[in-house]
Amino acid sequence: MAVTGAMAAAPVAERRQPLRRVGGTVLTHWAVAVVVASAIVLGVVMRVWYLVHDPINSDQALIGITARQILAGRLHAFLPGLHYEAVEPYLVAAVFRLFGASPVTLDVPVLVCDAVACLLVWRIALRLSHRGDVAAICAAAMWVAPQGAVWNSTMEYGFRGVTLLCGTGMVLLALRLSQGSSRAWDPPLLGALFGVGWWSSPEIVYFALPSAIWTAAWLWRGRQHPPALARRAACAAGGLLAAGVGALPWLWDNVTSGFPSLKLASFDAPGVVPPYRARLVDVFHGAVPTVLDLRVPRSGAWDVPAGLGMAALVVLGGAIVVAAAWQFWRRGDGLAVAAGVVAYPFVLAAAPASVAWQSARYTNFLVPLLALLAAAVLGDAAANRQPGVHRRQRAGGVHLAVAVVGAVLLAGVMATSVVAFGDLQAINVLPGSRLGASPDQPARRLAAGLERAGVGGGYADYWVAYKLDFLTSGRLQLTDAPPSPDRLPGVAWAARALPARRQAWLFVAPSPTARTEYADTPVIQGPSGLPLSVFESDLKGMGVTYRVLHIAGAVAVVCGRPVTPADLGMRAPASP
Repeated sequence: MAVTGAMAAAPVAERRQPLRRVGGTVLTHWAVAVVVASAIVLGVVMRVWYLVHDPINSDQALIGITARQILAGRLHAFLPGLHYEAVEPYLVAAVFRLFGASPVTLDVPVLVCDAVACLLVWRIALRLSHRGDVAAICAAAMWVAPQGAVWNSTMEYGFRGVTLLCGTGMVLLALRLSQGSSRAWDPPLLGALFGVGWWSSPEIVYFALPSAIWTAAWLWRGRQHPPALARRAACAAGGLLAAGVGALPWLWDNVTSGFPSLKLASFDAPGVVPPYRARLVDVFHGAVPTVLDLRVPRSGAWDVPAGLGMAALVVLGGAIVVAAAWQFWRRGDGLAVAAGVVAYPFVLAAAPASVAWQSARYTNFLVPLLALLAAAVLGDAAANRQPGVHRRQRAGGVHLAVAVVGAVLLAGVMATSVVAFGDLQAINVLPGSRLGASPDQPARRLAAGLERAGVGGGYADYWVAYKLDFLTSGRLQLTDAPPSPDRLPGVAWAARALPARRQAWLFVAPSPTARTEYADTPVIQGPSGLPLSVFESDLKGMGVTYRVLHIAGAVAVVCGRPVTPADLGMRAPASP
């Protein structure tokens, strides 16, 4: 309890300082306002660009399909067939109810969650720095960068938006408690956010560490006043109860099935997981440069020459370490944020999925923590603690310097984000696409061609099947084949039950268009990677007649009788 004890020693007046008047010229105030406004506009433009240019993939389509099932009254704790991806399908269902189902409305909930989380970061930064300009600069920086976070905020994957929202909400409430809040409903609300966040994803732990430090400090300060301590303990107990209620769907699903949400096999991870040390190297060499906009999401290539990128990584990483060390030495409110930043890469490396750092999904929760660390440092820099007759005279210059430094840092963040945006678009835009054309048009043409040919469903590669299911509102019943996991058991049953003349096995040629349209899959063949030549050979060996249809860059094989994966020896993996 040394940390909380040190924090307890800080005078209440210091912990609850009012916003300071910022010294400097009117020109400086306008410059800061212009830079912040530019960052907000740039963040909006980037997100709109992604929404209208980036094709959806089957991971997103599964969320849309689940949302439709929710609207039909079939409720799930997690995505059907899985033990993760929760909460956000319910938000998607609400949006579908109001505005209809489409690739754009599918991605609206995660975008709204990201925007609200930025507002919460603004409120937290305001409490950490006690400066409105610093808070605005840090929240705007989170909104506009890094490019991986901006990109992922426009893709609905079922849980990270809600996790980010719950996590930043937890941090705000915990900091408010630490700074002397007397609201009795703060601890239960904090607990409820943790519970819902845990149901959404155990990745909420990144925000739980700073929240726990501030909450412990709040409890510790009540130790000298037994009535106050008893009241705070009762509120904390209410928070624990609320956390259990919020996590109840997660608990119900896991307690009754052996906690599969905590098992590696439930996440379709690779068979051989690298050791922790190798994953930690991946985090520092791949994930951290990506969150600093030094590497391009999706491709993993350096935005700058590799040598220069490594040098920039050392400089920026060193600055972050120094900032965290300063907060540990100061032992103020920023200490909890510094602890979260320092712990993040080591906790991330414990997750086997951290090896897939190119997607930039696993570092997004580091972004608000870095923004808040910057707020704490800038707030400390602006604090005038120098004694003597020149104290008041020095204050104006210090405040002006902090405003200028913050604005310059935000401008630099915007510049690197724009460069990363351009590099990402070079590999993300559909080949031959035209302005205003739907990024999902190739998949729509394929779906329309299959329907015109009388195909009702069948089997296809994962990245093809569920996307076509969603785009056709279920008129096509396509599914993947074993050993890939059965993501939607109902769809798989419908595909097997189709009459022979309506069932097809679908094979997509691995063209540049197909790679962009279907999640940049290196080789798109048939279900579970089955090559067309092997499939035709198997059909001939079984004496099954078939006809071949060439439709919109794909090959649909319609068999003379229904053929299931089991007929080809394709078996489902054992349940975790």
